[in-house]
Amino acid sequence: VAIFNINIVDIIFLIGIICLIIKRKSIFNANNDVLDKYNSNKIKGLLALLIIIHHLSIYIKDTILLKVFTIVGAIAVSAFFFYSGYGLMTSYLKKENYLKDFLNKRIMKIVIPYIIAIIFTILAYLLTGQLTPRKIFNSLVEGEPVVRFSWYVLAIIILYVVFYLSAKFLKKKKMINIAVFGGTILYCIVINNILVFNNFWVNSCFAFFIGIYWASYKEKYAITLKNKNKIIRYAIMLSIILFAIIGIQFFTSGYAIMDIINDTDLADNIMREPIPVINMNIICIALLFVLFTILEKMRLNDKVFTFLGNISFEIYLYHGLVMYLLRNPCFYCRIDYLYVILVIGLSIILAKLMNIANNKIYNFYMNKVEKESC
Repeated sequence: VAIFNINIVDIIFLIGIICLIIKRKSIFNANNDVLDKYNSNKIKGLLALLIIIHHLSIYIKDTILLKVFTIVGAIAVSAFFFYSGYGLMTSYLKKENYLKDFLNKRIMKIVIPYIIAIIFTILAYLLTGQLTPRKIFNSLVEGEPVVRFSWYVLAIIILYVVFYLSAKFLKKKKMINIAVFGGTILYCIVINNILVFNNFWVNSCFAFFIGIYWASYKEKYAITLKNKNKIIRYAIMLSIILFAIIGIQFFTSGYAIMDIINDTDLADNIMREPIPVINMNIICIALLFVLFTILEKMRLNDKVFTFLGNISFEIYLYHGLVMYLLRNPCFYCRIDYLYVILVIGLSIILAKLMNIANNKIYNFYMNKVEKESC
């Protein structure tokens, strides 16, 4: 353990990996439709856990196995983007007058819990003496929201609006796809060149468009998808090639590699350039296909992952707050494995409580809107 610098967190994950290998025949023998509502909800629960582990892997330095999850975050977020786009377009094509009350039923269902999360986060910062007017201002203009890791929420709200305007004024699915694609490009340009936010705002956002495109034309590719093994090989090969291109761009950037590793701003500047942005989106989409193919065969516990799927949005909103409360200037949990267990456990508990509260507040809001419209 000392020789390889493996700590208890690594041992926990190593045991998990060994269990997966031993039980692989019983775990990977399902035949799931990853796009139906029931299975996609369970998968969202799994993705929410992966997001927590991804962020833990960034903040816990002295681990080896946990560092594998540093590259999982973009893929998990791209899956959330995909499901959002796919769900919107599927509902639009199936339901008449779907866009009626779209702002209340879809966007406000995100906005209301997000506002509540902002309030709780501000209170937490006030209690630990870490909130200043400057930090609040910086959170608005520097792409670092007060709610930790919540950039995805703001990005998805923007893309929801892009879809809504496209569907409202263009109607036909072909034109909607073109408009959403164009709107996503415009979003990337504004984020990268005008606001100059971190690269993670744009590295996986085109999965939203792919979700809309797939909902529109999935029947067209039904025959092609029968040869999945061949497609997976191509997807992995393409990802490796594009990763290599990004690596070459780092080596030829004019900066020393150690400077890039030690200075995240240098790496971020390189990753905001057009070629890395395009490559990362293609990589995320390619690996997303590989992930979905694996999940088609993966047997997820119905009760556990349905429960997690139902609170996945709240897990996303509050796990950063839990991470902060357990490690801040007033209180610091020094034991890494205890920190991991507490973050995951308390995030789930808090997410469940806030899910109950959010649903009641949202239902109250909708009842008030319906009464006013009568």
